[in-house]
Amino acid sequence: MEPRIDFSVDKTEVALGEIVEIKWKCNGDDSSAELTIDNGFRQLTEAVGFSGCKKIRINRASTGEVQITLRTTINGKTYCRTITVGVLDNLESENAAQEIEVYEDTQEQTNESPWWKELIFYVATFLITVPLFPFIYRLIPDFDWNGWDRVLEFVILYICVWAVLSIRWWFDLVALGVMLTILTFGTVKGNGYGFKQLAQDYAVYQHARKHKKELAKYDYKKQNNPQPVKPLQDPLNKRIHDAADYMNPVVRNFAVQQATEEPFATIGECQYSDDIRQIVHAMSVFKTIYENWKYVDDPRGFEYNSKASETIQNRSHGLFTGDCDDHAILMASCIQAVGAKARIVLSHENGVGHAYPELYLGSKDNAIRTHYLVEKLFPQYRDRKFEYHIDGKGDYWLNMDYTAPYPGGKFLQNRDSISAIIII
Repeated sequence: MEPRIDFSVDKTEVALGEIVEIKWKCNGDDSSAELTIDNGFRQLTEAVGFSGCKKIRINRASTGEVQITLRTTINGKTYCRTITVGVLDNLESENAAQEIEVYEDTQEQTNESPWWKELIFYVATFLITVPLFPFIYRLIPDFDWNGWDRVLEFVILYICVWAVLSIRWWFDLVALGVMLTILTFGTVKGNGYGFKQLAQDYAVYQHARKHKKELAKYDYKKQNNPQPVKPLQDPLNKRIHDAADYMNPVVRNFAVQQATEEPFATIGECQYSDDIRQIVHAMSVFKTIYENWKYVDDPRGFEYNSKASETIQNRSHGLFTGDCDDHAILMASCIQAVGAKARIVLSHENGVGHAYPELYLGSKDNAIRTHYLVEKLFPQYRDRKFEYHIDGKGDYWLNMDYTAPYPGGKFLQNRDSISAIIII
């Protein structure tokens, strides 16, 4: 004859934060019992007496319900009773940060969910955070904390991802599956964003960090450029100058195509002035090249300067490739090809050389208008630093380096490290 087991709760449907009272009683000569509470995030199990009661506050439930199970052994035979409590998640609790709060009449709960389940969740969160970080750090200012700012940003992003995935226990598996599917599809397809492109993003980031030492804060009243000191007498400078073949039809046709992209093509604020219109067209070129640039080193022990037309013709899967001087040559050439004016700045700091393009703005009024247009055309970077040089004539030159995601972003190296300026 099966022994009598009384097992009940006072509520079978509760809102978040409500307390449920559990009662049980097992009749038998030799009885022991275990009580298990599982809310989908954590499973708590404890040994209890053959009769008793408990009160628990239910603050989370991954599937909208909590399973409460009584497992008892009577006279050598095991019996199991389970009650499901529905949880309405449309109400918030003041104690929502806790998963299960127990009000004991007997003893404390001790056992948590298996360690491997927790490990899978944290590893999955990390694997989801890694591909997201290259997109996020481009939108966040660099605080120059010797790399610790990026570490902090990664940790914050990890916590945010963890918080989102914690809402439902299966979110982490679904999100990880989607992320891996996207990366795998991009890898197999060849021209999408895949594992190789993800590794390249981190490599470019590390390359930029390798260059970065100390960024100067530029004040238009004080910081002026040195004039070019016979830059073409140096063979390297001459090669860079000659590689900027902006009169080549390949370069001209590519640059014109970018100038016809919206919203750059019809923005009203640029129609009243030829030089402002040309600056807007130059920014459209910047956007296309920046979004499709992948850093690739020169051959070991050799400084290779790719012509702008060559870089465009060698475009693979929509991507331009090369190092900093190749980027500067391409950007400056395309700027020149749409009627604007550009120059290439060479700098050398702490043993690291760098080349980057600058866009000619001209007057202070043009610089003010350009600052407004950058915020309008690149709204995600509103209120960011707007950095430029002023030459000996008082003309403004805007930073167009690939290390910043918008025209006028931070200079990579200090102004005092400039070694030559090449006018295209």
